[in-house]
Amino acid sequence: MDTGRRGTPWPAETPDGRNTKVAIVQSNYIPWKGYFDLINMADEFILHDDVKYTGTWRNRNRILTAGGLRWLTIPIAHEHVEPFQRICDARVADRRWARKHWDLLTSHYRRASYFARYHDDFADAYRGLAEEELLSRINVRLISLVCELLGIKTRISWSMEFPLIPGIDLAGTVEASSYPGIAVGDRVVANSRGLSQTHHGGYAQKARLKGEWLVKIPAPFSTKDAMAIGTAGYTAMLSVLALEHGGITPQRGDILVTGANGGVGSIAIALLADLGYRVVASTGRLEEADYLRSLGAADVIDRRTLSEPGAPIARERWAGAVDSVGSHTLVNVLAQTQYRGVVTACGLAQGVDLPGTVLPFILRNVTLAGIDSVNTPQEARLEAWSRLARDLDVNKLARTMQVVGLAEVPDVVRQMFAGKVQGRTVVDVNA
Repeated sequence: MDTGRRGTPWPAETPDGRNTKVAIVQSNYIPWKGYFDLINMADEFILHDDVKYTGTWRNRNRILTAGGLRWLTIPIAHEHVEPFQRICDARVADRRWARKHWDLLTSHYRRASYFARYHDDFADAYRGLAEEELLSRINVRLISLVCELLGIKTRISWSMEFPLIPGIDLAGTVEASSYPGIAVGDRVVANSRGLSQTHHGGYAQKARLKGEWLVKIPAPFSTKDAMAIGTAGYTAMLSVLALEHGGITPQRGDILVTGANGGVGSIAIALLADLGYRVVASTGRLEEADYLRSLGAADVIDRRTLSEPGAPIARERWAGAVDSVGSHTLVNVLAQTQYRGVVTACGLAQGVDLPGTVLPFILRNVTLAGIDSVNTPQEARLEAWSRLARDLDVNKLARTMQVVGLAEVPDVVRQMFAGKVQGRTVVDVNA
C-alpha cells in the first residue's frame, strides 16, 4: 500500500491536466465488484477508517454455496473506547478465522473458473492475514491484492494518515483515561510508535493515544526533561543497554560515539561517561569540542577520519561504539573495533548502505547490534526510562537543550539540515 504524500495537499490536476479524482470510502472485507470499479476510476482512494466501527460489511461478507448463502465473518473484540471504537482500532478476537475462511473458499470454489490461476496468491494472503491484529490492515491487504491482480494502479491511503500532525514524540499530563495503570494527572511520555507516520504526532496541545503507548515519566524528570531526552535520548539508552548486554564494561576500553553533536550522540556521551566509560566523540564540528567534553567526552576526533572508504580490517581502537551515521563511517568503526567488541547502529545520517566486509565479524568476533526505537516492546521501554532516571545527569541534560515555540520549528529544521543544531531541541506547543 502506498501511503506517500501524507500531510501534503492533493494536486488540483493530474500530470496530464485532468482534475484529480478522489474517492473516500470505509474499508470492507472482500468488497464487491463496484468497489473496485470506484477505485479504478479515482486517482486517489482513501479508506475512511477513523470513524465508528459498526460491523456489517466491514468484517464480513457472504459467499454462495451449494446450500445457499453463507456468511464469512472476522470475529472482532468489542472494546469500550470513548467516545467510540473506530474501524482502524477494531482488533481480531480469534486469529483462526483466516484458516477457516480459506478452507471454506477452497471447498466451495475450487472448481470455479480461474480459481487455480489465483489460488497461490490468495493462499499466501490468507496465511499472512492470520498474523494481522487489526481489521483495517486485513481489509487493505486484500483490497491491495485484488487491485494488483486487476492491474489497478490507483494510490490507496488511510484517512488517519494524512494530513498528519508531525512530531515523533510528546510528553504531557493525562486529562482522561480508561486504560489500567494510566490515571488522570499522570505525567507521561510517548516515543515513536508511529507518531507522525501512522498517527498524529506531538506538535499539538492535545493528543489522543493508546494507553499501551505511554510510559510514566520517572520522578527525577519534568515533562520538559522528558522531551529533552525524547526519542533520541531513549535510543541512546537502548544503545547503552545493548553494549552492556554484549558484555562491554568500562574496563574493556574506549567507547566511540559518532554523530556526537546530535541528540543521540549527546545523550550517549553523558550516559556512558557517568557510567565510568572513557568516551571518544566523533564530530564534524571540532569547534564545539568543549561542549562534548562538558558532557564527558575524554577525546574528540574529526569525523573525516572515519567517513571515507577505508581498509576492511584495521588497528583495534575501541571496545564498543554507538553509531548514528551508517555507511562508510559504520564500516570503518567496525573495522577498528577490538576483539569481541560491540557496535550499536541506530541511524543513517551518512547513508543506508553498509559497504564493508564480514572480516570484523569472522576475524574479531565483533557484534553489530541494531537499535530500533519504534517497535521496541513496552518492557524494554520501561527499562530504558528507568535507567535514564538512574543514570542521566539532569545538569548535563540541560546543557544539551534548547526550547523553541511551535512557530520556530521550520527555522530549526532548516538549521538541522545545515548541520547547525546542537544537542536536543524541545518544542513548547504552548509558546
